[in-house]
Amino acid sequence: MIWPTITACFPCLKFSQKDGLRLWQYWELSGALSQDSIEDASKKVHFLLKDASIRQIVADVPMGCLLSGGVDSSAIMHFVYEELQRRGEMPRETFRAFSLRLQDYSQSFEVSRKTADFCQI
Repeated sequence: MIWPTITACFPCLKFSQKDGLRLWQYWELSGALSQDSIEDASKKVHFLLKDASIRQIVADVPMGCLLSGGVDSSAIMHFVYEELQRRGEMPRETFRAFSLRLQDYSQSFEVSRKTADFCQI
């Protein structure tokens, strides 16, 4: 619980306030385990995440990223940073990073700050 009246909504859960607050699971991961080696699986995830991140850097308005302090947002910010450098664009002029500092999650905020500093945002 974040505040007495606010509860986190975890991944794959959906909520409704119709007839009182209800939470239910709307999605479940299914499928066979990969037969790839750890190295091959790592390369695939790296390629897919980098490709997806770079394809989103198209806008005629300012862009930004919400840094949570987690691995996913930090990796996305790094891929965006690399691509902007490759294009010869200054990240600080083209892109902004945002983060929230919650009292009980200050370590996440510090990771976000370090990521933004590393990417010159």
